[in-house]
Amino acid sequence: MGAPNRKRNTRWKVCHVHLLPIMSGPQHSTIELFKQLPPENYELSVAMAAPGEFQMRLEALGVRVHCCQHLVRGISPLYDARSLVELTRLFRREAYDLVHTHSSKTGVLGRVAARLAGVPAIVHHVRGFAFHEFSATLTRIGFSAIEALGARLCDRVIFVNNEERIWAAQKGIVPEKRGCTIYNGADLDIYCPAERHRLRNRARVEFELAEGHSVIAFVGRLWDQKHPQVLVPTLVELIRQFPHLDPVLLIAGDGPLQEEIMRISRASGIEERVRLLGWRNDVPAVMSAADVLYLPSLWEGLPRTLIEAACLGIPAVAADVKGNREVIVDRETGFLVPPKEAASAASALGEILNSPQTQSTMGLAASERGRLLYDARQTARTIERVYSELLG
Repeated sequence: MGAPNRKRNTRWKVCHVHLLPIMSGPQHSTIELFKQLPPENYELSVAMAAPGEFQMRLEALGVRVHCCQHLVRGISPLYDARSLVELTRLFRREAYDLVHTHSSKTGVLGRVAARLAGVPAIVHHVRGFAFHEFSATLTRIGFSAIEALGARLCDRVIFVNNEERIWAAQKGIVPEKRGCTIYNGADLDIYCPAERHRLRNRARVEFELAEGHSVIAFVGRLWDQKHPQVLVPTLVELIRQFPHLDPVLLIAGDGPLQEEIMRISRASGIEERVRLLGWRNDVPAVMSAADVLYLPSLWEGLPRTLIEAACLGIPAVAADVKGNREVIVDRETGFLVPPKEAASAASALGEILNSPQTQSTMGLAASERGRLLYDARQTARTIERVYSELLG
């Protein structure tokens, strides 16, 4: 696909395509990117499934939002066909220079629609494929074929971790010359050790944490991907393995598994140690109150939670899956543990919580690595270079 013939005094029209209107990882990353792109060069829009907090944040930045009424999360031949028509008409009407899609479903529909509409440049952002280590074999084969087709409908595929990009090239899903890795970034003015120091005491008072409490934080959506069902069993195991610790678990997030977590904590008899905070807009404060972050996900792209904790100088324990492996340097900035294993996670958490020296050493290593690799401004500049290359 060739770059459009543009006059130098006009702005490039760019449309990002998202599915969910909630503020999850891809949405946060898009907001960070839009804050960095020079407004004199880009006219920005977003197409998404439905109104929500994401729309409000975009409009506050002056970004146009198009809600596609037929775009739904589940697979629906009727709605998906209508969504394809809807997106194709939008792209033709607005005459975008570049369309940038996110996530699996909107990635397929958005790339096909952009190709049908004659959009000159198409970018897809892989935040983690729809299949993973725990997917059934037929699911992996089917979605691999779909992703391989989608990769040939666009000019560039951005991965957020190297492991997935290399694997996709080896399997012939994404041609090596079309793929590149660009890490997710954090605002280093907010996610930094100095800010953690400033917020820590006040946050611990707000969350009613005593001086002797060892504090574990989980930040994320309470759904199957994050596997929050193991949070409370891990806490129970931690108390068994390290009875002298006085641990408290902060859970910042909501979702379909919230009731199950409450039920497990009541049944385990430790509900006074589990603080369900709901969805929070003060994530730096929640993390700053903690001594360690815990992320038991079953699959990830490149989790913002681990990136932000690292930049704040907080060690982490996470399941040893793709994405998590690229953020955590095992036994240097935290620990990687087998997925679904509460005992292993508890052992790693206890090793960190039991030693202020370990917390300090790992936290310093994490923050130094975070500042080097995960600066949101550098992420935006790298993505803009991709846009410039494709748009001429």
